[in-house]
Amino acid sequence: MQKHFGNSVATYPAGIAPGRKLFRVPSGPRAGRVVVLMQLSAVAVSLAWADLPYTGWSALQAVVSDTADGPFDAVMADDGTIFLAYILGSNNDLVLRRLSASDDGWSVGDLITVYNGDDNHFPSICREPSGRLHIAWDRHVSGTDYVNIKYSDNDGDNWYGGPSGVGVTLTAGGSSAYPRMLQAGEYIYVVYTDSGTTLACRRKHYLTTVWESATELDSGTGFSHQFDAVGIDTGVVGVVYVTGGLKFREFDGSTWGGIVSIDDGGDNPQVRYFDGIPHITFLLNSGAGQKNLYLTRREADGFSSPVIVDTACRTFEKAFCYSAGAASFEDKTEASADSTTADIYHSGSSAVLKESGDSLYLGSPHSFHHLKIILSTVGAGGTVGWQYFNGTAWIAFVPSGGAFNFDSADRSLLLWDDLLSVPADWQKTAINGSELFWVRAVVSVAFTSGPVGTMITAVPEITSLILMEA
Repeated sequence: MQKHFGNSVATYPAGIAPGRKLFRVPSGPRAGRVVVLMQLSAVAVSLAWADLPYTGWSALQAVVSDTADGPFDAVMADDGTIFLAYILGSNNDLVLRRLSASDDGWSVGDLITVYNGDDNHFPSICREPSGRLHIAWDRHVSGTDYVNIKYSDNDGDNWYGGPSGVGVTLTAGGSSAYPRMLQAGEYIYVVYTDSGTTLACRRKHYLTTVWESATELDSGTGFSHQFDAVGIDTGVVGVVYVTGGLKFREFDGSTWGGIVSIDDGGDNPQVRYFDGIPHITFLLNSGAGQKNLYLTRREADGFSSPVIVDTACRTFEKAFCYSAGAASFEDKTEASADSTTADIYHSGSSAVLKESGDSLYLGSPHSFHHLKIILSTVGAGGTVGWQYFNGTAWIAFVPSGGAFNFDSADRSLLLWDDLLSVPADWQKTAINGSELFWVRAVVSVAFTSGPVGTMITAVPEITSLILMEA
């Protein structure tokens, strides 16, 4: 399932890796309902939800209209109540709103101030089984960043020390700070990066208010919000992070294991445990600004080779340029997948397509909804029509992203909004000996100057993601 909710103009459309925005109601009359929080503008947070089988989503519900243009975080209670922690846009205060679940969605509670001093950023919230809430955040004072933490024992109505209290300061201060809160076994953990040079954690038992001394997980350069951490009931904690490649460390409840290298590249990592096994997703650059979502998991002899998660988002199985005048296909599959300049064209026209009836065919074993088109030479004077095959005929459609006549050098083109919007009657058919799902662009008005291609794929430009436990 893939659902397009809208286009965001926020600085962090999907937040940062340590944040949480996607939840499933664990129990009660709305058990199984999935809800997603999103920031589509610089000042607003919206919510949408769906029940099984998650194909029909609610309309977007605005829940916050006063946030700063920065990441927020949330946690869900067993009854579906959402505790939303964010930074107030007017003065950078750290605040909270309670969102109460009902059959029709979520109702929005009053604004609660957690801390009203200094400049605050990057909140991370978690909830103990007892109901105690904790928020860790980056407190910025006169050019120095600290990780601070406060707690509430009455569902966020009041916070220890009052609105002016800084709570507990966990770090000595540095040039940056990004925290991630989690629970594992009988402990609350804060995993954080400090000054870009250290990844560390501190923990506290449920029955105390004293935080243990810091444990350094790694040191070096380049530490930022590119990390994630998660705990499970057995007391295990997994941390995935980026510094000189993608790396992983695990705490088994008593000791930390060694550093495991997962991949030479990657960003926006996420880790979750399924049946006690860590699964790691991350983004990997596929060239020309394209990034794809990869998955790896721990196996008996280490982590598996990363694989692409979304089979619709990849290079094409086949790509053909067709010349109507010559009535011939030329296979440009390899050329469409690489970044070699000006190697996608039909030899008869020296263009991807040019004369009336010329076509570009793009085929995949799976339905797809997006194109990334990079041209070395843009087309001029011509127009094309876009078509898919419904089992008996080619059906014309206007791309959701708007008309595209190969007249811009770099275009991310939505054919349809998302995979839920792909035509139900789209069928495979055999083109030049390859039976696939095909989309074709057909010249309706001849080009005076034909376009020449460098790369054409179905790989999107993913910038960030949030993973939910199944």
